[in-house]
Amino acid sequence: MTMSEEQLRVKGAVVRPFKRGDEARIVNLLNLCFGEWGTVQKWHKLYLQYPDFEKGDVFIIEKNDEIIGYEGLLFRDLVMQKDCELRTVSLRDAAIHPRYRRRGLHAGLLEMMLQAAKSRGADLIFSWYLRGSSLHAHSKAVGFVEVKQPAAYMKVMKPEKVLRSGLLDLLHKSQSLSRALQDLDSELIFRFGKFEFSVTELLGEAGKKSAKDQEKVEIILDVASLVTLAKFRNMSKRQRLKCLISLILLRKAKIRFSSFRALLNLAQKGLVVIGSI
Repeated sequence: MTMSEEQLRVKGAVVRPFKRGDEARIVNLLNLCFGEWGTVQKWHKLYLQYPDFEKGDVFIIEKNDEIIGYEGLLFRDLVMQKDCELRTVSLRDAAIHPRYRRRGLHAGLLEMMLQAAKSRGADLIFSWYLRGSSLHAHSKAVGFVEVKQPAAYMKVMKPEKVLRSGLLDLLHKSQSLSRALQDLDSELIFRFGKFEFSVTELLGEAGKKSAKDQEKVEIILDVASLVTLAKFRNMSKRQRLKCLISLILLRKAKIRFSSFRALLNLAQKGLVVIGSI
């Protein structure tokens, strides 16, 4: 089964290939799901300007004229030796709008992508779904195996961007956490050095009271806690809770309250927030 001009229906939505004019809406979805994924120019460079790009390599799920799902294929020929060449394909930028997750949309999309890759002669398929995520679990269920890689090392160059992006990603992947934070009567603010931002800002809650009108709870982070949080997305729920408790006990992450009322509010609702992380 290939995409070509055919439109395939999944869970009441239409799955179709890319067409000119989709770029901005695709990037909006990627930024929503990944937190500052990038710009239309970046998307052009990675997809449209890729030498082997074909419109059928981009899979879009659309419902009521809204792009709610996306993933792309990237083909490469891997030359092992003179007479040995492998056709490889990578699955890229899997994204489902938070409102439509856990409905089997990506499972159906992945099946179509595997069929399309097979029809174009793919010998090997690679994916980079996050360990512990539903995408990771489903990919293993349909036959993907984990390939061990050499250790990777990182250095944080823009801590404020890493923190913001990581928290955005966590909030969009956990609707229960977003709801728990929305129910807090206090404004939760993250601070790293001179840089700060609020959960209200991350969630885009236009109707919520401004930070000036609310009690505040500040989470003050240092470099060590930032590196730990950057690894959050690859941790299980139990590992996340252990890390949070460790950060607080070791004073790597400090909590400051604007008033006693803010302290009481967090004490009353904090367990719900922690339980939803």
